[in-house]
Amino acid sequence: KEKGAIYQYQYATSKKFKKAKSIRSSYSTATTVNRLAKKKKYYVRVRGYVTNNGKNYYGAWSKVKTIHTENKKEGQFTSM
Repeated sequence: KEKGAIYQYQYATSKKFKKAKSIRSSYSTATTVNRLAKKKKYYVRVRGYVTNNGKNYYGAWSKVKTIHTENKKEGQFTSM
């Protein structure tokens, strides 16, 4: 966790993150994703970034974490 960083989460059903969706979460190392398909496997990664003089500076993507939704309608993941 980096002071002043904003976190960008990316999730997809493909390991290569084709057609991935992104979520920006201000200053939080955990977020909840709603409306995921039931009984599906999702791949999730996160990175931090800061904005300085209107320009974004991104960190490296984290290791990929695998999420199984089972019978739930929403999944929750925490940054690594």
